[in-house]
Order: sequence, then structure tokens, then C-alpha cells
Amino acid sequence: MEHAEGYVEEIIFKNDENGYKVFVLNTPEGELTCTGNVPYIHGGEYIDVDGSYVNHPVYGRQMKVQGVSYKEPTDEKSILIYLSEGAVKGVRKALAQRIVKEFGKDSLDVMEKHPEALASIKGISLKKAREISAQMTAGRREREAVMFLQKYGLGIGVSMRIYEQYGDSIYHIIKNDPYQLSSEVRGIGFKRADEIASRIGIVKDSEFRIKS
Repeated sequence: MEHAEGYVEEIIFKNDENGYKVFVLNTPEGELTCTGNVPYIHGGEYIDVDGSYVNHPVYGRQMKVQGVSYKEPTDEKSILIYLSEGAVKGVRKALAQRIVKEFGKDSLDVMEKHPEALASIKGISLKKAREISAQMTAGRREREAVMFLQKYGLGIGVSMRIYEQYGDSIYHIIKNDPYQLSSEVRGIGFKRADEIASRIGIVKDSEFRIKS
């Protein structure tokens, strides 16, 4: 497994239905084209990716991404790029510029946690500010859940399906009875559930394992 990290400089192609993207990662070693099912990334984000290098016959060296961890942008320039790329529904470049001009590096924190302050921006009603806040909170929780599930060897696609089915209950399920996944989630069989159970220390003679 190879590793790379850097800022998402450009998203070349995206499929909103399955989260597949082709994007350019600006790493300390130079630009790297990456491909894979990475539904949550947006321009301006700093991310870590794990995967394997492949040589495309036309486009050359690329990384096929299998895992990703996200870090929200913290400086004004990256936040502006992040918001301008459509990371938050209903916020585009002109509105993003007004938000960042007003709140600077605290923009994302204000947008999620302080909708009343966000509503002071021209073009944002209190209703819209609260919708933005709820959207950002939901998106953050989903991303955190997907990253949590990746720690147990689950790919991004199946992690998304698991979260869509269980929501925040997934933490309790993984900790107490991961075998539940094998009977309720497409793409998870007994073997995969058993691997998860082993990682968290569920014993071989557990009643959950025997029942499964």
C-alpha cells in the first residue's frame, strides 16, 4: 500500500451517483493524479490517501485510491477554494468570498456552529444559515463514520452503505455485534464480519459469532 498527502488542487471528473472522482493532489513531491471512490473530497482540502500506483496508457502514473482521511482547510485561501468548489450546498464563489471576508479562518466553524452569526452575511437568511449548519454537521458525522469504518479494512463504498443503513448506531454495532453486518449489509459476509470482530477483541466462542 502506497501513501500520499497534499491539497486537492483540481477535480477533473466526478460521478455524483457513486462518488467516483479523478482529481489532482498537490503533494510535496509534485502533482499526482488520483482516481477512486472518494465521495466527500472538495478542492482546497488537505487529505491523506492510501492506494496503489498504476500506469495509465494515456495519462501516465496515477494512484488508485483505496482509503482516504480528510482534514478540513484551515487557512483563508484553502477555505475559499473549498467553499467555491461547492463543498456546501447553496454556497458558491461570490457568497464564499463574503463569508471568508467576514469570518476568515473561522468561517467553517461559524457556518456549522453559529448560524445566527452566519445570517449576518448578505444573501443568507436565518433559515438558510440553519440549513447550512445542519448540512455541515451531517456531512462531518458521515465522513467521520466512514473513516472509522476504514480502520477495520472496509472500503469507502461499503462504508457509505453501512452508514446509510445504520447512521450513528454503527459505532455501537461495531463494538458489540459486528456480525449483524453480515446478514444486513450487501458486500459484508461472515468472513469480513469475523475479521472486524477479531480486531476489536470479540472471542471465538462469543454467542454473536456462534449465532452468525
